Formats: sequence, structure tokens, C-alpha cells
Amino acid sequence: MKLHLTRTLSLVMILLFSVDNFAQNSGIDSDFLDSLPEELGSEVLLLNEIEEDQEIENLLNSKTTLEKTSVLIKKLRGQLENIEDRVRNQLGIDIYSDGSLPIFGQDFFRSVQSTFSPINLPNMDGSYIVDVGDTFTITVVGSADAELEVIVARDGSLMIPRYGKLQVAGLALSQVDIKFREFFSSKALGSEAFIQLNKIRDLQVVILGEVTLPGIYTMSGGSNILTAINVAGGISDNGSFRAIEHIRDGEVIQTVDLYDLFIFGDSRTLLKQLRSGDMLFVRPLAFQIPVSGGVNKRAVFEMVEGETFEDIISYAGGFSQDHFGYNTIKVFRSDLFDGKFVDLNTSELSSTYVQPRDAVLVPSFANDFKQVKFVQIQGRVKNPGVYFINDGDRLSDLVARAGGYLDDAYLYGAALFREEAAAKEERFHKLNYRDTISFVISNIGKPDASVGAGVLPLLEQELKTKEYVGRVVANFNIDQIKKDPSLDTTLQDKDNIIVPEIEKIVYLFGDFNNPSNYSYIPDRDLKDYIRLAGGKRKSANEDIIIINPDGTTQIFSDTLLSFNTIDIYPGSIIYAPRNIGRLDGILYAATLSPILSSLALSLASLNSIN
Repeated sequence: MKLHLTRTLSLVMILLFSVDNFAQNSGIDSDFLDSLPEELGSEVLLLNEIEEDQEIENLLNSKTTLEKTSVLIKKLRGQLENIEDRVRNQLGIDIYSDGSLPIFGQDFFRSVQSTFSPINLPNMDGSYIVDVGDTFTITVVGSADAELEVIVARDGSLMIPRYGKLQVAGLALSQVDIKFREFFSSKALGSEAFIQLNKIRDLQVVILGEVTLPGIYTMSGGSNILTAINVAGGISDNGSFRAIEHIRDGEVIQTVDLYDLFIFGDSRTLLKQLRSGDMLFVRPLAFQIPVSGGVNKRAVFEMVEGETFEDIISYAGGFSQDHFGYNTIKVFRSDLFDGKFVDLNTSELSSTYVQPRDAVLVPSFANDFKQVKFVQIQGRVKNPGVYFINDGDRLSDLVARAGGYLDDAYLYGAALFREEAAAKEERFHKLNYRDTISFVISNIGKPDASVGAGVLPLLEQELKTKEYVGRVVANFNIDQIKKDPSLDTTLQDKDNIIVPEIEKIVYLFGDFNNPSNYSYIPDRDLKDYIRLAGGKRKSANEDIIIINPDGTTQIFSDTLLSFNTIDIYPGSIIYAPRNIGRLDGILYAATLSPILSSLALSLASLNSIN
């Protein structure tokens, strides 16, 4: 255990401090972190977060203001939500994968409040009701210019110096403007005056009942019932969205049903302004009914006595298109002893009342959408372009629709690129990469190991720069396909086919003394081209990689080269990898050979297209 911890800490130090690519600003590179074995990745991540956790600990232990504390709580909640989302994504868990449904309306109040301080917004519309504590600015223009700031006094009036009192409490802002103009025109001839709301009063409201944080709250004078409940943390799990009492001077002046707003967009009940001393009381809910299946909003809805199944379907946004063709819904109805399904015709919805413990299941059927499939063929065909294909269409069908090949088409160098193949390349590459990095990590710190930390930046950089082309080796010779239909290739959506013009060039890359591009001569074989390139350097590996124009790969050792004649084709790539050492039995070149092979394959494709 001690040895394992030592090796882990050593690797962490390498990751964090030896290579700049592993640490960007405040975090470890996510691609590299994801590539590590699970146990090691968790330890690296934990150590990387210690500094941030220490900052949070210091803040918790310090004497902070209420505002700073609320900001901290918001940050912590956000971090927890991110962690939950990551866990759900990693495990493939949906929020309601257990079959449960969301409570309709709860999401509205899930915004995090950063502060409960009053917010003063003076830019109110004309319907705002003026009351004690509101502040106005009066501007006088004319024979006696002046600018005055006056507050609505306890008696509900504005005391305007030199001009007298103006009663404004209880009036809408638009009414105050009209009344002020009439008042001033009779008091100061030859002058013009303007009045503007400057500051809104604060008010205190008592919020009780089934809310998350009941209590007394100070809010802006422009607040309404919805904003007040939001400040109190929203309605609790046992609270009613449909029975919120607005109490003033001991009397219920209105009962608010939030479904009017949430479902039908009717905000008239919210227009009644709050006043200081008002009380909001959220009643307990009556009963809830889950609705699932072919409706537009699947959720658990709160119902009140006397409502019908027509009401609850309406709350669920009506029937969805998936219910088309059905004329019934299913209701699971249970009493104290048993439960059963009841088929309810849609014509009976308005006359059948819901009951506690009912559950509504709306039958539905949705087609799998048939999407149009396209492939693209480019290069040396008579009609290159994008073509629609049916299931089962083959490569030969597409070539025929494209008018056939042109005379200079190089069929041996033609290429088919496929998204599915690219995805498989990526999966294989990452598996190979994980195996390699696990071997390197397990050997770091061993006394008899020659594995150095320098390989980690190389492998990490390789992961970042790797591109997946998804080339599929296919036969493009139509004459051969006609003789043997099994050689034909079935097309897939988004396939991309490129038929190049023949180019009589052979490419030599890598650890040759004189790597270059050479003209293709039919009589030359592999040894001839290696001689043209000045032979391999002493640092070269004993293997030679050949990428044929059709995408196939061959690897030859020096021993095979000595006794065999190996044919080369136009557009071939000859690659000599460098032998850069061994790692405890694992050859660097062998570890990186898939990388070099893929790179050469990409080059072959591009060059054959050119």
C-alpha cells in the first residue's frame, strides 16, 4: 500500500508539474485524466481539488458577511448539482428513469437565491400603485426652475414646498401623473413641472404555510405573490400550488391558483400588489394525480374537488400527436382493498370526476421517423455529387447512378470513408492507449524499471492529435464485382467515396537518409525505392511500413527485404519508423506503430485524392 501510494504521488507530481500540457490554469487536462485507470484518475482529481477545498474551508471559518455566505452556498449547490449530473451521465441514469414523474410547477421555484436583500427598481409601468414610502423627483421648468425630491408621507400625500399637498397614496402611477399636472397648472402659471418615480418603498410580508422557508421578508414595493414565494424558497413538497391565500388586515382578499399562470398564462391574480403587513399563506395540497403516456406534459398534477378528467388532460397540455387514433384513456382506480384499470371514453372525460389515488395512463404510439439517407461520391466519375440511397443499395449501384468512371480514374486508389468505421477506430485506439498508459504507470517507481516520465507527454499529445478517418477497404472494380457480387459493398448513410485520378508518384517518409517523393516506375520494387531514398538511417527501426493505395497496410522486416521482391503501386507510401528505445520489453516503435500506421494511412488517402 505504501509503495502504491508513493508511485501514485510521484506520477501526480509528474502530471501536475513536469508537462505544461497536463495542467491548464486550474485543472488537469480532461482528456488525459479520462484516459487514466479509474483508481489513479480519482486520486489525481482529488489532489488537484485540495487547493479549492481549502479556499472553501477558509471561507467557512472566517467572519463573512451574509452576502458572501449566500454566494458560497450558491457555489456549493452548483458544484453538487454538477457532480450529480456527471454521475447520472456516467451511469446513464435519467432523472426520472425509475418511472417517477416530476411534480408539475416545482421546477419554477428551483432558482437559487443569491441574496434576500430588497431590490429597488424604479422603472415601473403605469399600473404600479403608489403608497407610503415611495420617493418622487419633481422638476420645475419656467420662471422658477427647481428640482425637488419628495416622499409619500404617512397620510398618503406628497408635501411639495411652496405649492402644498397632493394626495397620491392608492393611486396608479399613471393617475398620479395626471393629477400632478392638474394640481401644478393651477398653482404656478408660466411654469411646467414633471414628476417621476425615483425610489420604490420597501415592504415587509409574512409568508407562512407550506413554503420551504417561512418567515418575514423585506422586499421591493413592486413585488407580487410569485416573487414573494420565490424568495421564500418556493412551495414545499406538501404545499398547494392552487390554494395560496393573500391576507390583508385579517381578511382573505384573494386566493391564487398558480395553475392559471403556469398552464394558461393568466396573470390577472398576480396584479394585486403586495402591501407592507400582508400575509401569504400556502395551504396543504388536496390530492395529486399522475398523468403519463400520450399527453404533451407528463407530470403529477394537483387536483381540487369537483374537477374532471377533461380538466386534468387540459393541465397536461392536451393529447399529444402520439394519442391520435385512440378514443379512450386508461384510469387506474384503487380503493382501500383493491385496484383496477378502467377504460374511459374521451367523450366521457367532461362528466367523470377524478378521485384521490387515481392514475391516468393515456395510450400512445409513435412512429420511428424514417430519415433520408445520403452518400457522396467525388472525383473521377461522370456525375459526382450527393445521392439519395435506399436500404441495401451497394457501391456498384451508386457508381452506375453517377454515370460510371472516367478513363483516368484510379480504382486501386479509390477510398470509402465511413462514420461508423471512424468511431470504431477511436474506440480501439483509446483501449490501446489505456493499456499502454496502465503499463507505464505500473512501472513508474520500480527499482529495476527503465520507464521514464518522458513518455507521458508523448502519449498524452498523441491522444490529443489523433484523427480518425474511418477508411473502409472496398473493391471498386465493377467488372470484378459483376463476376463475384460478394465483392460489392453495402452503403451506409453519410458514406463518402472518393475516386482519384491516377498519380504516378511513390512517397517515402520517415527515417530515410533522403526521404522524398519519387516517380513510379513499374519495374521498381521496395528495395529500389529504399535505395533511391539513400537507405535507412542507423536510428531507423528494422520494420518498414507500406500503405497501399487501397488502404491496406503491410509491414516488412529487413530479413524479408533481403530475400523477397515486394511490389509497389502508384500512390503507395513507404514509411520507416524510428527506433526510439525499449520500455521493459515494450518497444516504443511497437507502441506507436498504430499511430504511425494511421498517420501514413491518412497521408495515403490525401495524396491519392490529390
